[in-house]
Amino acid sequence: MKILMLADVYHPDTIGGAGRVAAELANGLHKLNCNIRVITRATSRAPQLRESIDGIEFFRYPINPSKPFSFIQTARKEIENCLSVALENFRPDIIDLHQPLSAYSSFSLQYLKKIPSVYTFHSSWADELAVRGGIHALFSPIARLVEKQVLKNADKIVVLSAYSEKRVLSINSKCRIKIIPGGVDLEKFPLKKNCALHSPPVILTVRNLVRRMGLDHLINAAIILKKKGVKFELRIGGTGPLEKKLRSAAEPLEDSCKFLGYIPEEKISSVYRDADLFVLPTIAIEGFGLVILESFASGTPVIGTDIGAIPELLELQGSEYVVESSDAPALAKKIELFFERKDKIAPSQLRNIAEEFPWSERAKKILALYHELSLKK
Repeated sequence: MKILMLADVYHPDTIGGAGRVAAELANGLHKLNCNIRVITRATSRAPQLRESIDGIEFFRYPINPSKPFSFIQTARKEIENCLSVALENFRPDIIDLHQPLSAYSSFSLQYLKKIPSVYTFHSSWADELAVRGGIHALFSPIARLVEKQVLKNADKIVVLSAYSEKRVLSINSKCRIKIIPGGVDLEKFPLKKNCALHSPPVILTVRNLVRRMGLDHLINAAIILKKKGVKFELRIGGTGPLEKKLRSAAEPLEDSCKFLGYIPEEKISSVYRDADLFVLPTIAIEGFGLVILESFASGTPVIGTDIGAIPELLELQGSEYVVESSDAPALAKKIELFFERKDKIAPSQLRNIAEEFPWSERAKKILALYHELSLKK
């Protein structure tokens, strides 16, 4: 089957869960003997406008985010130009879409409307812009219009969680939706061998350092614990615009807090295994939570807030791991209770949960959906 994938973000060109979902799907479909071409944006990590990697053809378009008021229009033009190149001597059976901007651009081309399309709704673009605030929030109404048009035109909407299904239906109640959860690379994230807690215990989070991740709440929770005499080491992985602000907020923690910065692919699995607890302090929008499955695969339990799809995964290890509030006192209390517990969930049990979500099975389910749509249209 010939597949044209459009994704505004793609791993490892960009950092984040949505890009990883797209990349894992493309790799999985390629292993199932599909012929795939991917259209995505050029980045400093992947500046080449056209190249072939492991049998997948990539076509990248340049963007200039420094001009926000013309960004959507110029990006759309670049995507359409990229489409014309990618479709030379290539007639796709399915168009697989990720993120609204590239999806919207594809729907503007008349000859592509005859080809079945699947749109993966990772989260609401308009919601994310509103949460980011500032100049980004000004574009939220425009993003909502684009998003609505994409949801209306796609033949099938794929979501990764029940939370996302509900969010899609609140935007367009007529959408045809299928839930296909995210996954985890079980070979990349092996189970830890040493199950004993470190002294002091290691608390880990790996996130983009942006507002909706709630990392300031986690730091404040750690300060509460430190004042109570609780011993721990907080490790914060990731980069982002709030790094300087978060480092300043963490100064009272002194040596009890370490910022790991960007964690290379070859080191991320050991970072998970070396932790005693992973904390997900999200305060807004969580369409799935790949880091939860990666932590489970490594044998590290996860505490997270009751936001978005987080409870759907955390309740697989027990409802007591869900924090009902995202504020610092609630996080601090839940972390302290975890370390006081005598009946902590075993790493092998967490691994068993992760083994229910291999990326390979997700690719098979998506491919089955493609075949179903190609027979109908």
